[in-house]
Amino acid sequence: MKKTVKIFTSVLTSALLAVSSLPVFSFAEEHITGDINCDGFINSDDTFMILDYYAKNMTGRLDEIPDEDIESILNFGDLNGDGEINSIDASILCNKILKTIDANGDGKIDIDDAMFFHDIAMNIDSYSEDEIKSFTKLTANIQYYYDTDTMKNAFMGYSSDMARTFSGLEMGDVNGDGTINASDASSVLSFYAEMSSGKTPQKDSEEYKYITLLGDIDKDGIVDSREASEILSIYAKTSSGQ
Repeated sequence: MKKTVKIFTSVLTSALLAVSSLPVFSFAEEHITGDINCDGFINSDDTFMILDYYAKNMTGRLDEIPDEDIESILNFGDLNGDGEINSIDASILCNKILKTIDANGDGKIDIDDAMFFHDIAMNIDSYSEDEIKSFTKLTANIQYYYDTDTMKNAFMGYSSDMARTFSGLEMGDVNGDGTINASDASSVLSFYAEMSSGKTPQKDSEEYKYITLLGDIDKDGIVDSREASEILSIYAKTSSGQ
């Protein structure tokens, strides 16, 4: 039995580690399904609480869990309603997190989800108040505000954060080689020149997505010569050990 618990825990923990660095999400309701610790968010903390309870319950160590945590787990942890709290509930919650982070609903979690929020930012004036509110519910920390410029900046910043999370790259590393250097600045300048000449961008290309998201250093929705200059500045500082 202990071996079974260990296997279940190991598999789910691996899945959780894959999503723990991703943006979490919150809602305005008083309580939502999956918010085990009642902090207003659904994230890996809630799933780990279920796993910890399951493992310690199976091995007779529930006394190691604070009483208030046990109460929350018992009240909110039985996600499939079968009267038990176990790895199945943890798996359900993990899947819930993954599906919600899949912002564009294509069944994958990738750079396109970051582009989803970028496109919202760029077209913020075309959305109704209710639509914008619905978009904020897909994020970890964006609260609705009546000013569209404020919402544009919020979604623009969020898309950049998602891109960094999914790619593991830093702002400015538009070619994805793990370093920020003159090559990135050159890519940004070429991109800017093409856009300025009126050339239709290939929005489905990986190059377009990464330059759009990771090349927009000041997060204003525009990638131009200023970004190239900033990338070169970052490169110079890194090269000099600053």
